[in-house]
Amino acid sequence: MVAELAEDIVQPGSNVYDLGCSTGTTLLMLDRALPADVNFIGVDDSRDMLVKCESKLREHQVKRKVDLECTDLHLGVEIKDASLALMVLTLQFLRPLHREHLVADVFKGLRENGGLILVEKVLGEDSHFNRLFIKHYYDFKRRNGYSETEIAQKRELWKTC
Repeated sequence: MVAELAEDIVQPGSNVYDLGCSTGTTLLMLDRALPADVNFIGVDDSRDMLVKCESKLREHQVKRKVDLECTDLHLGVEIKDASLALMVLTLQFLRPLHREHLVADVFKGLRENGGLILVEKVLGEDSHFNRLFIKHYYDFKRRNGYSETEIAQKRELWKTC
């Protein structure tokens, strides 16, 4: 669905930022959906994730220009000439104090009619639903190559934010 929305938003010759790109799964989906003249910038604070991202994009023969940046989003980010920015399950890992500033950075760097796709998980009042959601989320992570250690590290990081 993110890729389908992106097709409607992305402008030719622009940049697409994936903030919290992790292993590059979203970038890979976007590569199949978007014109070749669109540049990708993947940003993550984990060098290990960026190494996996680069490997995955190379393995799938992504030909477009892709820049990968190791950046702590708590410190902000410079967005340039973007028609789309993505934060897919990213904002929740930032301390609340820094979230508004990051979103403001994104909007400063968007082209006219550009967009931000923001995806986050939420917990509801029904604990049964919450447990099901978490179970499926961890299953999704495993299917996408995350180790049990990486899943546990993300879970612990989420608890501290």
